[in-house]
Amino acid sequence: MSDLGEPASTGDGPGRPRPDVLACPPSTTARFLLLVVATVAAGLFVGVFVHNMVAGGRWQREVAACAPGLLDPSPGIVAWQADLADCTAGAEQRRAMFALAGLATAAAAAFVIFRCSPRHLERRRRLRPADERFATARQRFAELSHAAGLPRPPTLMTGPATQRDAFSYGLPGNQRVVMPTAVLLRPQRPEFAALAAHELAHVAGRDVTVAWAAKSIGYAVAPLLLVPVLLAVLMGELSLLSDYVWRAVLLGAVVALTRAAILRSREHDADLRAARRGSNVAALSAVLAGMPNAGHRRLRRLLANHPCSHSRIAVLDNPAGIARASFVDGAAAAFLAGLLPSLIDLAVIPLLTGTSHIGVTDLAAAAVTGPLVGATIGLAFWRACLVRRVAGGDVRPAPAAAGVFVGFLLGGAASLAQYGHRPPFLWVPALCAVGATVVTVGLGELWSDAAGRLRRARSFWLSAVIVPGLLFTAVLWAGIKVQKSLEWGGWGLASATLTGYFARPAMVAATMLLALSAAWPLWAARRDTLTPAWLLEYGPRNRWAAADRRGARFAVIAGIVAGACGAAVIGAFRALAGAAQDNADASQRLYTYVLLAGTVAIVAAIAVEACWPGRGAGAALVTTPVAAVTAMVGVVALNTALGGALTWGFVVDVGRQPLGLALLGQTLALSVVAFLPGRDGVARRTGLAATAVVAALAVLAATAVITERDVLVPIAVEVVASGAEGGRTIIGARLAGRGDIPQHSRAVIAGADDGLPVRCEGHRVQDSRVPGQRLPSGARDRGCEHPTIGAVRPGSP
Repeated sequence: MSDLGEPASTGDGPGRPRPDVLACPPSTTARFLLLVVATVAAGLFVGVFVHNMVAGGRWQREVAACAPGLLDPSPGIVAWQADLADCTAGAEQRRAMFALAGLATAAAAAFVIFRCSPRHLERRRRLRPADERFATARQRFAELSHAAGLPRPPTLMTGPATQRDAFSYGLPGNQRVVMPTAVLLRPQRPEFAALAAHELAHVAGRDVTVAWAAKSIGYAVAPLLLVPVLLAVLMGELSLLSDYVWRAVLLGAVVALTRAAILRSREHDADLRAARRGSNVAALSAVLAGMPNAGHRRLRRLLANHPCSHSRIAVLDNPAGIARASFVDGAAAAFLAGLLPSLIDLAVIPLLTGTSHIGVTDLAAAAVTGPLVGATIGLAFWRACLVRRVAGGDVRPAPAAAGVFVGFLLGGAASLAQYGHRPPFLWVPALCAVGATVVTVGLGELWSDAAGRLRRARSFWLSAVIVPGLLFTAVLWAGIKVQKSLEWGGWGLASATLTGYFARPAMVAATMLLALSAAWPLWAARRDTLTPAWLLEYGPRNRWAAADRRGARFAVIAGIVAGACGAAVIGAFRALAGAAQDNADASQRLYTYVLLAGTVAIVAAIAVEACWPGRGAGAALVTTPVAAVTAMVGVVALNTALGGALTWGFVVDVGRQPLGLALLGQTLALSVVAFLPGRDGVARRTGLAATAVVAALAVLAATAVITERDVLVPIAVEVVASGAEGGRTIIGARLAGRGDIPQHSRAVIAGADDGLPVRCEGHRVQDSRVPGQRLPSGARDRGCEHPTIGAVRPGSP
């Protein structure tokens, strides 16, 4: 957490419970891991830059050699791209090896510096183990180590007589604590216990590894970032530096500021841990009062590794002051996360060129970024939601959510991988991250309601890591995919992605797991429980503040009502428009219904949050799949009643189509909720009137989708009407004007494992509606068809 603001110093009155904010680990651990990954990943860009400078000519010759036999793309632009990918796979994979070599170099250099830093520090500062002159101090230090919960005491070190500060360093399993000589000579004084307990708290909290690893990574990557500059100067390519230098400088500045913020936050944690084990609040506050401050200038405070002494004293007095998330916290985490997707693409896309797995690039980027940023945001807000039940106050997501939006925008634009490129539509993953932050806060409120049912703190904070991590992974995956679809194919390709791509099993599974993660606390929350014992340092266990059941019931009812209204609109449209005339019309109707189901689910989610501020954003994870599935059940029922084929495959395919779309739409729609007033968490207006409003809005939204279906679902008609290959050629024609299509579009429009399966006389190929996929030779002549479209024949919906 950022410590630039002063925590409220209210104190703990007699008999007032004091929350144990250390019951949940701080979010700085996840933020540190995000810092490590984002910093080391810069080595990917350096590797690619080196490749382009020293082996770029060879790459161009090999790619040019593939071109003569592929000059005519008339059979289909996508098939032409696939043939080109097969031919250039060797050159591309060599480029990927350079990128991975840069990554390995950065990681290896950081590891070597980390291993060597203790000996270098001892030589530079003339440190040595405390000898027999300090026998009493060593004995007292061992006692404090035992009180801190350490299995064996660290090595007690001392320096020259001029040594004035206490600090800890060393490698895991061999850590050391340095104490000033003047303090070691008086081990009975409170100053000794306070300083020793604080440093031992750093050791117990693994802060030593975090601090020195962060420094080592900075020392390793800084020289690595100079390699492109040196190569450009040596080869006379100075024009390449203008777009690189500012990105490298900005990366270095953010890394330095984030590292300092992490270390300052962990100082607060060490103070609180030391005050409980080996010292006390009064003694530690007295020692801190005599320490010099880092200065009053804001820049010095931002770069300082230690917070101001009066801020540390205020946190000791009121620990709940650090259980919050600020704009800086959100911006720093999001900036580092925004750097990663395009950097990961630098290695993954070339590595998988010519294979059938090129479509996993966006999933790979989200799988790396999502768990780290999700754990960072989740631990911060879930701890805040939990602590405020004891200390009072409210949780305001707006500052951190604004920071997340700004950070993702800046990180995506400033990523080294965007060198020479100005990517549009960065706001899509940024808004997805903001919406995921809002949903994370809602989940934190729900799980805090149920915390009284949890016997151990570990159950709570592990959920705070896993559930938001899964949420951010799924949402960023979807957001990155939509961003690239908009960039390379406009709304036409984005529409195909929204109505087809997110029915993949991985996305459906993530959506259902998130629904379960919201359903459990809704069911488990009870008002007759007491404050969990693991959440208190001391004080009475009062009645636990949990929400009532009205909001939980409304979350389910709103989903059912919205889905039923969507199904009713579909039935009314069928009655008015009549049967589909051909496969083109049936295809468009099917994917319009998918979009309609996702839309009414979004309406229901907004209604739940409006009627249950705060918690509603989390409860909507239950609402959206209920609404989407209810609407599609109506489609299945109507299709069957009108004589359409009813098969298990049809039911499963139709039922899962809108689930991922509903999750993405929910997070995008709720991204504005963080900035609205009145988020008091009280369920209100959840009766018949609210249900009627949900029904009316759902009917209006569903009608709008039906009315504008030619705009919202433009590709389905083109593809089915002109044939599978012709449809791909239409989409390809939109993309052909982009000079860098060979590298990017294959990941955007997906590989051979994307889309829904298609039946083709024994062959199992992919959805011909989704461009970027090849049918077997002669497939068009054998009547390939999509199983779902095949079930929706003329005469059905």
